[in-house]
Amino acid sequence: MKQIQQYLICPQNLTILWGKTSLWRKKIYKKRKVMVLKIFGMSTQW
Repeated sequence: MKQIQQYLICPQNLTILWGKTSLWRKKIYKKRKVMVLKIFGMSTQW
């Protein structure tokens, strides 16, 4: 429990954690964008 509190208190750890989540979000967004583009491409081919 003490380790978790230290992790939450330390701002450096929070920024690292935030960086990881933002990278993860960007990856998901990129994948979603590709999917949308593929679907859009398929619909325009018909």
